[in-house]
Amino acid sequence: MAVSPNWAAAIFWMGTLYGVYLLFLGGEFWHMLIRENHSRSRLFAILAFVSAIAAHSNLGAVFGFLHARPYWEGPYMPIYFILSALLSGAAILIVLFYLREDRQTDSTLLPALSKLLAFFLSITIFFTIWKIITGLYGHIPGKAEAYQALLTGPYAFNFWFFEICIGMLIPLFLLLLKKTRLAAFWAASLSILGIFFMRYDLVMVGQVVPLDVLDQSPLPVTYLTYSPTWVEWAVVSLGFGFVGLAYLFAEKKLDLDVRTPAPFPEKNNSAEFAG
Repeated sequence: MAVSPNWAAAIFWMGTLYGVYLLFLGGEFWHMLIRENHSRSRLFAILAFVSAIAAHSNLGAVFGFLHARPYWEGPYMPIYFILSALLSGAAILIVLFYLREDRQTDSTLLPALSKLLAFFLSITIFFTIWKIITGLYGHIPGKAEAYQALLTGPYAFNFWFFEICIGMLIPLFLLLLKKTRLAAFWAASLSILGIFFMRYDLVMVGQVVPLDVLDQSPLPVTYLTYSPTWVEWAVVSLGFGFVGLAYLFAEKKLDLDVRTPAPFPEKNNSAEFAG
């Protein structure tokens, strides 16, 4: 990629933008924990946020530029990837804060993160509804068949049970009806599980419809089949293991609990999350 870059390829920019994003994250980490220069780390945090938005939207463009796959093609994908990144980030932070031993330090952060998670879940539900409506409207060849596979076909259980119920509706109801630490933890955990199936279905449903689908075809719609190989399962397991080991190493070797006193007293309404 560095020797002969293709400037018009979205995958080239995906690698470039994610590389820049990691550099800014490294700079933020270095100045915050090693140099303890918070003004400089704040600058790197802003740059990392901007590069993250660019990287995630470009990742969506990798799918959105594929005109041969109508299920992916369009401007929805860049927005979807940004939204799913915000949703998964809020959910993961809630789980991490809940699992901390010192539960007094997150008395203000956990309620704020729970509100953000509920907000992102609401937007995701709104986007999902309109994605389905626009996907079925007009019966576009190749696109409508893919949505039929998602709604009533081989991936219907993944969509309705894991994506909608487990990943969106139940977490949102938990956050709205029970404002406790435990409810926030379970809502975030279920959201993470639902996000996994959202990404899995996104990749799979876009490929199950053969490329030669014709409108008004007298033949019944056929779907391609796929099952992960042991190598792919091993790569996924390796990824989870690496992230877990990196987190444990950081928790043990780095001083991640350095905090400055809060300038304002904690609000009383956050006490409901202490249980």
